[in-house]
Amino acid sequence: MIICRFLLMLSLVTSYGCTTRHEEVKSTETPIASTVEKPKQKAEDSLALNSHEKALLDKLAKVDKQTFIGKTVGSFIKQSTIKEYKDYYFIDEPPGHLNHLTLVYSDKIHIEIYAQKLEYTKIFSETGWNLKVYAKEKIKEIRLCTEHRKCVEIIN
Repeated sequence: MIICRFLLMLSLVTSYGCTTRHEEVKSTETPIASTVEKPKQKAEDSLALNSHEKALLDKLAKVDKQTFIGKTVGSFIKQSTIKEYKDYYFIDEPPGHLNHLTLVYSDKIHIEIYAQKLEYTKIFSETGWNLKVYAKEKIKEIRLCTEHRKCVEIIN
């Protein structure tokens, strides 16, 4: 069981990079072979959004994100539609090197915010980053994405 958890964590880290928030890995009783082999899916199947998620995606897509390029991250995340995120985390790719902030709206919908040259936030961290500090940074790029980092809109 410990080996299964290790392999699962290793595959997540190599696929998506490390994050500053650590989520609990739930124990499963499936054999290793079934966790390694994944059924092939069509792109449309992986985008199976329910009606609530489709409405949310449409609502987020209507926000004029271009007006926030060059402005602070804080001004963007305070916008009435954007501030409805459920969670957030920082992506560090390579590990320890800040890449971007991800705002999570559902299991299948998130927004990635990339900053210009970091002026307030340290680029390297072993303990993580602070949203209040990152909010002072100026935005370089905003991506509206669905599950598996498939971006439906990229504004830069």
